Amino acid sequence: MPTYVTAFDLIAHPERIQPSYGFDALFVVAAIVMTGIAVLVFAYRRRIAFLLFAIVWSLGVLFAIGSDITHASHVRRLVRAGDYSVVEGCLERFHPGSPGIEKGGDEWWSVGGEAFSYANGTVGARYHVTEAAGGAVHADARVRVTHMPGSEDILRLQVIPHACPPAPDRPL
Repeated sequence: MPTYVTAFDLIAHPERIQPSYGFDALFVVAAIVMTGIAVLVFAYRRRIAFLLFAIVWSLGVLFAIGSDITHASHVRRLVRAGDYSVVEGCLERFHPGSPGIEKGGDEWWSVGGEAFSYANGTVGARYHVTEAAGGAVHADARVRVTHMPGSEDILRLQVIPHACPPAPDRPL
């Protein structure tokens, strides 16, 4: 029987499980610029609505970044402790995603009763390359997926290409 080929692996490199610092930085810069403009508008026109919006936006950004950092730290800790799930087999369902990052371009599939969904352009430390963009999962693949329990976050993906009958394209 053919052996699995590792397409993606964070289990062997838990140090790569990091928050999306670059993505987060874009929102921090937007919050700083928006707050600066809002302060100027308030100082010269005494309009408070935009200032309140900028403050709420900034608090939302801080909360989202805190959640991102906490999630990455939690996942890294669980991986180092070996607390993850593995499921393997032929795909039960498979819907190919699109090659770009357009809305609705998600790829989804299921194996062993577990469903996984992702799209190109997804931010974060997890597998997210669709078949159309050169990803490893195809309708006729046998997969071994290491993931966080109760999560779609794929931490390790191993594939045997063309090892199974093609899975049907049915909704999850």
